[in-house]
Amino acid sequence: MTTDMGASLPQPTSFDRAVSLGLAGQREQSLQLLCGLLEKDPLRAAPLLYLGELLEGYGEAEGAGFAFTAGLDLATQSGSLPLAIAALQRLVQLGVEVETPRQALALLFCRDSAALLGAGALPPAMTAARLSQLPPSEPLSGDGLLAHALGLAREAAELTSTTEGAAAPSVPRLPLFSSLDATGLAELSRLFEGVWVDAGSQVIEQGSTGAEAFVLARGELEVLRRSGGGEVQRLARLGVGTMFGEMALLSRTPRAASVVAVRPSLVLVVRADLLDDLVTEHPELGRSIADFCRRRMIDNLLRTSRVLARLDATERRRLVQHFVTRSWEEGARVVCQGDPPEGLHLIASGEVSVVVHQDGESTVLAKLGVGEVFGEMALVLRRPASADVVALVPTVTLHLPSQVFLDVMKAFPELLSELFTLAVERDQETSNVVAVEAFEVDDQVLV
Repeated sequence: MTTDMGASLPQPTSFDRAVSLGLAGQREQSLQLLCGLLEKDPLRAAPLLYLGELLEGYGEAEGAGFAFTAGLDLATQSGSLPLAIAALQRLVQLGVEVETPRQALALLFCRDSAALLGAGALPPAMTAARLSQLPPSEPLSGDGLLAHALGLAREAAELTSTTEGAAAPSVPRLPLFSSLDATGLAELSRLFEGVWVDAGSQVIEQGSTGAEAFVLARGELEVLRRSGGGEVQRLARLGVGTMFGEMALLSRTPRAASVVAVRPSLVLVVRADLLDDLVTEHPELGRSIADFCRRRMIDNLLRTSRVLARLDATERRRLVQHFVTRSWEEGARVVCQGDPPEGLHLIASGEVSVVVHQDGESTVLAKLGVGEVFGEMALVLRRPASADVVALVPTVTLHLPSQVFLDVMKAFPELLSELFTLAVERDQETSNVVAVEAFEVDDQVLV
């Protein structure tokens, strides 16, 4: 994960600075900051998880286990499933048995859990508590600092263990996770790996081929798209609990945008090949994940498509119910020049090339990407396709078959108007290109 595309960075917190120092190899300075934070408030899951990372780096596996265990308990109590999964993963790597807390976590966050809050609701904040036996320290270094950090980790674990047997907390509903049953959620949680990234680090690179999906467990990320002219457009900010990059779980389409950390962040990563193996054993889990990814793909398309912009949000969602998802391998000819209209395509991911053939010559008219449409000229102008459309990379489209096109357009006249305007514009562009080609082939010069 490399630095790129200069995201606008917020003012760093003390914990941000601690993580940045640790990632830069300045472990002692990082540990000093973390100790100061945890002296004031030990009930903070993310700082405890990073404390565990540092202690393991010092070779203190037992102390790291205390920190990860306390982080797991606190993440669960505060309703942060991604942080809890990250803690589980680190405990497994230390050789700690975690099957009981994993199953408890799955029961707490699964779709049938009575602890799930309503959509958008957040669990109550936990009360801060200063450590009683370890007062704020004088500046420490070396072995004294390490011993102090070990004491903080141990006492945090003791403090959080006193909550055992308490009533289950109320927890938020999370995309994908809360749509799974307890078995599916427990199995999925095994596949994630937690990765700490510094501010400015590029988590996803636009144009690269995706092989994993991500969940943000701590921090903040920004989605950026670079145009062909080099201009960078900021599309969104991603907060904790957000899943992104999930198209890699459906197809091998190139990444449509870059994702960059705007502050030090903890990201959960799941590899597509590991997930493929899991859904082979649990087909119902595969269906749930596929349904989630398709919904997310449609949501993204609704926000970016020019032809859908004239419809309100409710109309857009009604409209896309008439489309079917289709996948195309690189080089596949989606539309053939001269064929009758076969339907309208909205590009959900990937890229296509529009190519016209005339007198043995081929001319590329355009390259179309995410959110753009093709097939409208043949449908609206009622004539055979005027060009080939070829997938330049693995591509996914939402397809509206020609058999239902007119009925759908009657229900959405604003969309028909937009498609007619687009078809006329493209028809004129095609005519102009063909005319230029014909003139050049004739090799005449007028003076």
